[in-house]
Amino acid sequence: MLAEAARQAAHAKIENVQWQQLRAEDLPAGLGSFRVISFAQSFHWMDQPRVARTALSMLDDDGFCVHVDARTPSRRRKRCGTASPQTATRGNR
Repeated sequence: MLAEAARQAAHAKIENVQWQQLRAEDLPAGLGSFRVISFAQSFHWMDQPRVARTALSMLDDDGFCVHVDARTPSRRRKRCGTASPQTATRGNR
């Protein structure tokens, strides 16, 4: 995944990117601040309170943390029939 991201970034001439592979629980201090942080099914397998605290501390004041609730057809909610994104701002921690 990182190799493909690096390839596409190079193709688009995007040079202000650093690629890192590590566990979310091991996010280093000083990594930076972000306008958007997103998670999908990966969040299920993380130490959720620890990762959420770390991720939210990295958000810009007007940033968003987005959790996409991806459902497979066998787990899809009957009432809506589609996966629905859930968003939280810093104020809704």
